[in-house]
Amino acid sequence: RLPTEVQLRLDQPFGKDSLSQSFKNAATFRHVLLPLLKSGYLTDDEVEHLTVASLLVRQLFNLWKEYGEVDFTQLRREFLPPDWNSQTDFDTERLRMLMACLLHYNGSLPAVVRYAGGPYVAAHRNPADILPRLHQIVDEDVLSNLQW
Repeated sequence: RLPTEVQLRLDQPFGKDSLSQSFKNAATFRHVLLPLLKSGYLTDDEVEHLTVASLLVRQLFNLWKEYGEVDFTQLRREFLPPDWNSQTDFDTERLRMLMACLLHYNGSLPAVVRYAGGPYVAAHRNPADILPRLHQIVDEDVLSNLQW
């Protein structure tokens, strides 16, 4: 069973929400489009009418048809290969899994990053070890923004 977006926020120690930050966005149809298409609430005819009326809907629906059944659970297990720095091509299977994950979490990129974890959230780094070393080279104003 896959974690919900809320579970990802709670379970992932990196990228926590902050009370000192606030984001606002006007509600638009695109915010509910993917959950609406995935919900099964619309009839096939209604989906067809939407895809004819809007290129955006058609593209999103086609992405959902192509990637909706892709198993992306390996994203958590398969970290970047040791030779990632010398790669010259995209890992197409990894891209497929990332797209499937993005669609599963209704276009929430933070949820995808939290789900994938590992190097995507710098889990290999130790902030408790790094932050004290920065006092010597980083301005205090900048450093205060790095602390949590």
